[in-house]
Parts: sequence; structure tokens; C-alpha cells
Amino acid sequence: MEHGKSTSSGNARYLVNCGWRYRRGMPINISIAESAVDEVVRALREKMADALYQ
Repeated sequence: MEHGKSTSSGNARYLVNCGWRYRRGMPINISIAESAVDEVVRALREKMADALYQ
């Protein structure tokens, strides 16, 4: 569990505190999450297309 703890604290400066932003009426940017989902979907589609044409 120590590995996970050090990883999250090492990345803490890159994480957005959505609760803090929400309480202050600021917009919460989810584009990073959407981009990650898009990448996964694109990779799965490519993999399925490759399997279909083999």
C-alpha cells in the first residue's frame, strides 16, 4: 500500500480539487477524463476492427 500512497502524493500537484472548485462556484473541467475515455474507446474500436478483419 505504500506504493499507492507515494504515487498519489507525488501526483497531488496535478490533481484538481473538484470539491474546492465546486464550493466556490467555479467550473469543474472534466476534459482530461473525457480525453482518457476517448482514448480507451478508440483503442477498443481499433482492436475490434483488427479482430474482425483477420
